This record gives sequence, structure tokens and C-alpha cells, in this order.
Amino acid sequence: MKCGPTFDCTQNFWQLASIAGVGFGLPAMVVGGQLAQKYGAGTALLSILIANLFLWTLGLGIISMAYKRKHAIENVREYLGKNTSIIAALLWIVSFLTWYAIQLQGIADITNQLMPNIASWKVGIFWGALVACLGLGGFFSLKHICVFSLPLLLGYVIYAICTHSSVQFSGTWGVSLPGIIAALIVWLPGIINLPTLSRHSSSQAQSILGLSFMMFFHVILQIFTIFIGIHSPTELLLPYLHNASMNIALFSAFSFAILAYICINLLNIYLASVAWETAISRIHDCKEYLIVGLLGTVLYLCAIPSSLNIQLLEVIMTSFMASLGVVLSINFLIRIVVRHRPRPWERLASSLCWLIGCLASFAIQVQLPNETRYAFEHIKGPLFGILASAFAFLILLFIEETIWSLKHLPKKM
Repeated sequence: MKCGPTFDCTQNFWQLASIAGVGFGLPAMVVGGQLAQKYGAGTALLSILIANLFLWTLGLGIISMAYKRKHAIENVREYLGKNTSIIAALLWIVSFLTWYAIQLQGIADITNQLMPNIASWKVGIFWGALVACLGLGGFFSLKHICVFSLPLLLGYVIYAICTHSSVQFSGTWGVSLPGIIAALIVWLPGIINLPTLSRHSSSQAQSILGLSFMMFFHVILQIFTIFIGIHSPTELLLPYLHNASMNIALFSAFSFAILAYICINLLNIYLASVAWETAISRIHDCKEYLIVGLLGTVLYLCAIPSSLNIQLLEVIMTSFMASLGVVLSINFLIRIVVRHRPRPWERLASSLCWLIGCLASFAIQVQLPNETRYAFEHIKGPLFGILASAFAFLILLFIEETIWSLKHLPKKM
């Protein structure tokens, strides 16, 4: 896609980092507090640092894969084929609508702490419709709101750490593989979507620098919940709710939650719209942003009677996206290494490996008991999916290389 009057490709690293960096949301931030509660503050901090370093490396590969300003679905089409890309686009839509509903549920619960007399579903409709309307501005609104929000969000993080930090690091240092995986999965689906954002960059150098700053912002937002000791979004306001002398702090915390919610759901709308254009409608119109936002709100309303269902859907979609990210990354590496022969079945083999990963993660997830399905055990689904896809890739590559080498052995004279 070329630059033109209808497509903005002049963004610098700061704008790109602001969009992807603050598009995080409280439900993702509190993974730091959850890890600290389970493994200790030091282990949680190391887990976040290691996970984000790995994500940076993976993101570097994903950005390098995309060329000619292709978005994420076009990148999938290049490596897995047209039919698989359409399936991926449909799953993409479901994924981002699910994450939209999860974020909406979080801000509705926080708002209800201040306004307990208003029904939760009414609060949810208000916030969902508000962001859907803001989404009418497309990438323009997303960019300007995120760039504006970044210093405000970071400012509150610094204030909260300075005034409410009670963390103890002594004796808590260690390395936890489950902790690293839990922190890794938080943004792994987002890494796959980097081409959709990086196509707006003025250069590849800007994209890579933006990736580095994005990861820095993610680390700050995650470790912030370690320092203030919260492990669920609703705990953000608890220190101020029953203290009349802390109204300003309460307003600041609530504003932080609102800005974080708006940024992440505007990003969800924008990324879902790309999949919408690929799988459902070829017509690019601002109305599709409104439709996506309203569909996310409807999904939230449908999930109110049984919140476990939306959480299960979130984990399953995350597992599918995680497997896809691994398949794309391995495929990119194989293209670099395997230059001595053509690979006519490359796209079919890649699609098969992704399917194997999806089936493995789904099979593991549905076997987990309800009471543990949404705790740290939820990493089992994505982890098994990633391992299954990677293992299937290695087996197919072994078979391909063995057959090729046998066919090209020198014939006896």
C-alpha cells in the first residue's frame, strides 16, 4: 500500500510507540500484580523484563517480515495463503471483539465502584458507545488520543509509585517459567498486529525504534502494578474510596482507568477493522469502526449473565493468535535459512502447523476444571498450542529436507 491522501504513512517512532504502548488496558497491566502475589515482587519483575525482551525480539522479526506496507492479514496471506488468511481474519474479528468486551467489563466494574446505584449494563453501554463513536475518526483519532494520553498515564504511574508503593523485593528474586509465559501471552497477539501499525511509519528505522519504546512503556505499565500491589482492575480505586481527604487522588486514578480503557479499545477497533475489510467488506468506510465498537458492546452485554464464557473465549482466541505468531516467526526464519531449494508446499504446511497448534491449545483448555481455567493455569492452552505448532513445523521441515537430500544425492557412475 502506497502513501497517499487517504493513507497516513508519516508517523515517527514516538507516535507509533504511543499508540501501541498505551494501548494496553488495566486487565493487562495487573498481570504484574498477579505475578507478584503468586511468586513475589522480584520474580514478577524479572518475568516481565524477560518476557518483554523476548516480545521485542519477536516483534523485530514480525516487522521485518512485513514489506510494501502490508497489514497483518496480508502478512498472513503471504506466508500461509489466501484461504488461511480469511480464516485468520474471521478469528481476528472475534478476538478483538472479545478483548473489547473484556476491557469494557473492566471499566464498567471500576465505574460501578463510584456509582453503585447505576446498573452495570447501563454503564457498559455508555462506555462502549462512547469509544465506538470516538472510533469514527479512525487512525487519526487513535493517534491523537494515544499521544495525548501517554504523558498523563505515565505521570499517574509515577505519582502512584511515589505515594503508594509498599513492595518488598528482599528474598523474592527468582526466575519462573510460568511467570514469564504469563507475562509473554499478555501482548503476544498484539505483536502479530505490528505490521498494521508499522505500515504507517515513515521508515523501518522509525518502526524499530517505536518498537523499543513501546516495550519500555509496557514494562513500566506492568511493573507499576507490582509497586502499588494491585492484582485486579477494581483494586485501583480501593485506597481512595472511603477517604474524603483523597478525592483528588481518586479522580486521578479514575481518569487513569478511563484513559487506559479508551486507548486500548480504540486500538482494538482499529485492528479489528483491518480484519473486517479482509473477511467481510472490501469497502473502507468510517462506519465500520462504529460497527465494530457497537458489536463489542453487544458482546459485553451478552456475556454479563455468564462472565466465565467471555473469559474462556478470550483465552482460546489468545491461544490461537499465539500459535499463529509462532508459525509466522518460524516461517520467516526458515525462509532465511532454507535457500537451497524451493518449498512449493510452504503455505499449506504452515497452515497445517497452525491448525495443529489451535487444536492442541483448544483440547488442553476445555479439559481444565472451571475453577482453575481462568487463573494462571490458563497459560497451559497457549503454551501447548505454541509447542505443538513449533514441533509440527520441525517434523515437516525434517521430512522435507530428508526427501530433498535423497533426491539430490549424486548418482553412481
